[in-house]
Amino acid sequence: MHDTLQQTRQGFRSETWRRFKKSRLGLSAAILLLLLSIAAILAPVLAPLGPTEQFFDGLTLEGAPLPPD
Repeated sequence: MHDTLQQTRQGFRSETWRRFKKSRLGLSAAILLLLLSIAAILAPVLAPLGPTEQFFDGLTLEGAPLPPD
């Protein structure tokens, strides 16, 4: 009887994504979190040396770092 357009109800995810896309700050934060997550996952590849490993070849007898060659 009515010739009005029926508005389909969007799902929670699609509605949230639509609102999220409009927010530049939210999108920027999501990209930053994605990059940090990728860096954390690839940390062993990016920095293969241990965080507590010491390199005595690059230190003086007093423990100060040596300058570059």
